[in-house]
Amino acid sequence: MMFLQRIAKGRTLDDLVHDDYFSHAVRSAIEVIGEASKNISPAVREQYPAIEWKRMSQTRDRIIHRYFDINWQIVWDLITIELPVLEPKISAIIRDLDRNSSL
Repeated sequence: MMFLQRIAKGRTLDDLVHDDYFSHAVRSAIEVIGEASKNISPAVREQYPAIEWKRMSQTRDRIIHRYFDINWQIVWDLITIELPVLEPKISAIIRDLDRNSSL
């Protein structure tokens, strides 16, 4: 998530649409996030129901299986609007899980 925020800094939707390297990096990062969300245990999903775990994996599936039909505006909104809200929540969950696993 932080990778996506870092590579999108100073970029535009136009960059996403026309820069093949940038769009490929964004697609790959979204695929990794979605795949990781699929591997979240049911217990953690239940413990943090405010996170849209399933939506993350569905976004990954859409990016992979509809490669030629990607709505770049939706992807851009995901990066610039949704991700800045989601990333601190995920970071807090990771810290919480790390703290609990070291007990």
